[in-house]
Amino acid sequence: MSVIPEAGLRLPEPSPTAIAASLLLIDRLRGDIEASGGALDFERYMARVLYDTQYGYYAAGQVGFGVDGDFITAPERSTLFGRCLAQQIAELAGDGRVGRDVLEFGAGSGRLACDVLTALDEVGQAPERYLIVDPSAALRERQRETLAGLPEALRTRVSWVDEVPEIFSGTVLANEVIDALPVRRFVIRQGQPRALAVSWGGERFVEVERAADADLIAAVEGIGRRRGEALPEGFRSEYNASQAAWLAGLSRARGPLAALIFDYGWSTRELYHFERRKGTLMCHYRHLAHDDPYVYPGLQDITAHVDFSLLAEQARALGFDLAGYVTQAGFLLGAGGPRLFEQAYAQATDETERYRLSSEFRALVMPTEMGERFKLLALTRGVPDSGHWMGLSVSNRIERL
Repeated sequence: MSVIPEAGLRLPEPSPTAIAASLLLIDRLRGDIEASGGALDFERYMARVLYDTQYGYYAAGQVGFGVDGDFITAPERSTLFGRCLAQQIAELAGDGRVGRDVLEFGAGSGRLACDVLTALDEVGQAPERYLIVDPSAALRERQRETLAGLPEALRTRVSWVDEVPEIFSGTVLANEVIDALPVRRFVIRQGQPRALAVSWGGERFVEVERAADADLIAAVEGIGRRRGEALPEGFRSEYNASQAAWLAGLSRARGPLAALIFDYGWSTRELYHFERRKGTLMCHYRHLAHDDPYVYPGLQDITAHVDFSLLAEQARALGFDLAGYVTQAGFLLGAGGPRLFEQAYAQATDETERYRLSSEFRALVMPTEMGERFKLLALTRGVPDSGHWMGLSVSNRIERL
């Protein structure tokens, strides 16, 4: 068996240790496939390669953040992202709409937590508690290392929890969390969905089709309802069945809260447009993006774009209110981004630093980079009046959902 990419896909070769771990994960997956009668639903395959407690990409800490890793998130790109979030959190908590606690899902390297805590402290709004939900023990340790640079008065406010506390009032942050939840894949044949599953081809994993179950059929019918017409013949895509459980977990918290969900994606009509008829599944390995999820199992990231219309519909059904839907650029421009950039630029000591700051700001807001690809879905629960949101003051696209 092999973990090497097929011809035509050129990726850097992992270390011998990493390859050995990937081969052990392949053995587990082959066992799963055998136990499932020869084919494993893609959702279960994706869950295993990302979250297997021993060899999964996230759970085992294989994930690489930043310029030396596999991808760069907004907090890794610039501290400005976290500082703008802090402005919005301070506004929500400052007028008593929600409490001062902060809960972050999937905190990555801990960079965002560091930036938000620092910026909130600077304006006298340090949270009483900064809670982190992250299932990976390896990533929790990395977050502790990052947060070690904070003053003790801020460090002691941070704690890790396994789930959303029953009593919580404050702001929830989820940056690039939904896109990494396991998805189901399907293809339309003769007007009906067929599930895409994973089998073993002797040397590597291969894709196979099988009959769709009732849940997948209902999900694809829902896509047709939201987009106004059924998907055409041969259309391949993904459906995120995991996000409903994630939202349900969030809804169990008692107390007024606001949730800021950042990710890349579109409305249903845009996501399932004909130009994306081959789906949006994307893999990342050392800053190289490709669409083969069967390369280097456990060593690469696998993501799919978010259906924000579905996410909003599910949130409403659980009692959340929609405060807004906006591009990342729109949010940052409204949440004080230009002012914070100008302050940092004026304090820069040389041209190199000024150039770096300019490049970082452009990366966050330009349409050709993160500005338009990433969106914010802002939710509230238990807040009678959402009131003014600085991050939604420049643009709000709720009507597009």
